[in-house]
Amino acid sequence: MRIADNRIDINKKYPISSSIKFVLLIAAFFGIMLRSCYLKSEKKHIIFSNAKVTQFTRANIDVEFEVTNLSSANYEKNILIKVLNKSGEEVASKITRIYISAGQKHKGYLVELRKIKNPIKSLDDVGFVVVKIYNPSIF
Repeated sequence: MRIADNRIDINKKYPISSSIKFVLLIAAFFGIMLRSCYLKSEKKHIIFSNAKVTQFTRANIDVEFEVTNLSSANYEKNILIKVLNKSGEEVASKITRIYISAGQKHKGYLVELRKIKNPIKSLDDVGFVVVKIYNPSIF
């Protein structure tokens, strides 16, 4: 009796059956659908309000906003803050991470945007400020 006869042949290919591939495809599809439903429902629970530019210089812009959490869950979220001028061009933007506690009512935040793309001369040049949850897309 030879010992080499009991070894597994590592050069032999073991293909994955088509039924397992199909089950994995269906599971991935349902995972993507579940994630998109979760992200849609999450936007209903977190509300951003009173976003405005409080101060600006040549080097930075201070943005103040309020967050309300209507759910009973704590969140730590990435948010996207954009400052746009009257013509709709982006002046500055930043992605930052904030902690939102459960049942939080109107907590104020102050964020400093340091990388300015199009400088502004006065607060009248600011069109509006966009604050939203930043969710990178899958595709």
